[in-house]
Amino acid sequence: MVPDDVVRLRDQLDDVVLGYDQGTLAARPAAGVEGRFYYATDGLVLYYDFGGGWVPASFQPGDVRWSAALNGTPPLGWFACDGGIRGLPDRTTYRALFDAIGTTFGAGNGSTTFGLPDLRGRAPVGVGQGFVTPGLPQFGSLTHRAIGAAVGAETHSLTAAQNGVHAHDVYDPGHNHGGGTHNGAADRPAPGWGSYRANASFSLYGIGGYGAIDNMGGSDNGLHAHGIPSGRAGVSIYNNGSGAAHNNMQPSLALHAWIKY
Repeated sequence: MVPDDVVRLRDQLDDVVLGYDQGTLAARPAAGVEGRFYYATDGLVLYYDFGGGWVPASFQPGDVRWSAALNGTPPLGWFACDGGIRGLPDRTTYRALFDAIGTTFGAGNGSTTFGLPDLRGRAPVGVGQGFVTPGLPQFGSLTHRAIGAAVGAETHSLTAAQNGVHAHDVYDPGHNHGGGTHNGAADRPAPGWGSYRANASFSLYGIGGYGAIDNMGGSDNGLHAHGIPSGRAGVSIYNNGSGAAHNNMQPSLALHAWIKY
């Protein structure tokens, strides 16, 4: 009988000679031999055995990377983060990626396919709710962002409430109001014997005769009213601004975004 330690040494030597075992993910052996690698040919993922389990030795399904390559075709083992415009992946063929992201970025046809993230023209943002000043919650919190949420806009048109304090020019062409007063005498019968007349200073003097008329100069009339015609001011308030949308983008640099499957 070959001792167990010799068998284990043989397996380890085989790993060293071959570099790593390979096959489908389902055919991957149980973990327990620390230091060995296994390459899953269906998921194109290299796994490392740390003795207590298998872990991806590099990128794992669902990881996103950026590339400045002029060729926009993603390399083998990667999909473009384009929302699936080149075709939605199959849930069975790309099981590892489907297990990682599910239908967060689209349900596909609802049964056999699933959606991909669409990072075209978008900048990524961290999931969760951060603080306005990192580590200092007393200065306020940011809006909570859920995985897969698409937010923001390239342009924005301000509402009246969002406008800053400002002034408007006023145009007043000017105008005049005309009016006149009557200066005729006001007469009435004089009571009793004799008569009296009020001059400009309201002094009275007799003019004789019964039922005589007293005369009060127009400039000395009692309570009365004068009509003055009204006129429009014609004031105009000029508008400020045009209501056009403004650029709402931060300085950005366009790169290819790819997701591991």
